[in-house]
This record gives sequence, structure tokens and C-alpha cells, in this order.
Amino acid sequence: MKRPACVCGVLFFVGILVGRYALDASFICWAGAGACPKDSIPGDVNADGAVNVSDAVVLLKFLFRGDDPPVSCCAEEVATNVVFLLRHAERDGGINAPLNKAGRERAQALAQVFERVGIDTLIASDLRRTQETLEPLAADKGLDISITASRSKEGAIEVVRLIDALMPGQTAVVAHHSFTIPAILDELGLGAARISGNDQMWILFLRAGEPVQHLELTYPGTVEE
Repeated sequence: MKRPACVCGVLFFVGILVGRYALDASFICWAGAGACPKDSIPGDVNADGAVNVSDAVVLLKFLFRGDDPPVSCCAEEVATNVVFLLRHAERDGGINAPLNKAGRERAQALAQVFERVGIDTLIASDLRRTQETLEPLAADKGLDISITASRSKEGAIEVVRLIDALMPGQTAVVAHHSFTIPAILDELGLGAARISGNDQMWILFLRAGEPVQHLELTYPGTVEE
């Protein structure tokens, strides 16, 4: 199946952003470096002395193709948990209505975006639209979906508790609601977010004892056969 340009674009920019902003001065990673150079640069994961497109390529190969991971320069590295937090796909009708055609296409596109990404945990609310958003991804990864409340404060607390329970270095995908995502981000110390569409995604980087770092982007809603 041919991967649409919009999906490739999302993956490419994720690689660049992860390399440049997620790896700060306290978490410098190098691919294949035996020792940490004195002039090391945050985000320079291939040890060529610059932060550029080649770093994104190395990261994307690691994240989506399973190539050798970057080697940390830090003697006391703290493993990072990555959480992809997104709003559920489109639906019509009442409070617990299923996804519509556009929503089902978006759910399939989401599974394609994460085709080569290792996922450890899937989290949704107790309403159908969040669970159906993750069902194609759950089928691809052979994972069950953990269910939380859909009420704003209670749901946010349950989601954060599941995130906190991740083993060091694990990755989770969370599908929730326009009325719970701001509360989840607030619980994580990031403040409330403005929800404007079903294509929004926040990538959260969590390390013990440090503030949560995050990126915000969108993901495609269709796949190309």
C-alpha cells in the first residue's frame, strides 16, 4: 500500500522535532558514539556536529524501521516515556455515537502513521468514539485498550495514573475528548489546551523528576490504497 505524502510529512517532521527539541542538554543522544564529545549539541543524534535533516533520518529509521537506537552520552540516563495524546476521530449523532465514515478513515490513517512504531499501551475513554479511534491500531499491535472515565476531571486523573504506571522507556497512545484533553494536559503541568479539530495530536515526553516536554501537531485523516 502506498503511503500518502501527508503521512510521510507527519513522520518526517516528528523526526526533526524529536531530534531538536525532545533531546535537551540533559539528554544528549548519539548514534554509535563511544564517548560524549565535549562540544556535543542537543539533537545531534548522528554525531556529525550539527542538527540537520540527517538527524531526523536517523531518528525516523530508529522509530519506524527498527534500526539501531541512538546511544546516550549520559552516564546516568533517565529513560523517557513518550505519550501520543489525541482527540477521537469524527462521529455523528448522540453522546455515545460510533465513528462516521470520515472517522473510520481517520482511525485507519492513525494505525498507518504508527505502523512501524513500538506501542506498549493504548488508552481510551468509556465512550465508543475514542475506543473505535484506536481499534485499528489495537488490532495491528495486538494490544487491548485500557478504558478510563469520560468525565473531565475523573478521566484526566485516570489517564495520568495509567501514564505514570508506564515502565521506563515505554510508549502510549491516548484517544480522548475535547473536554478531557485540556484537563489531562493540566494534570501533567502543561496548562489547558485549545481544541480545534479531530486531527490534533500532542506528543508528550516524560522523564522522572523533570517537567513534561511536548509538541503539538496534526495527523492525516485518510489513507491511500
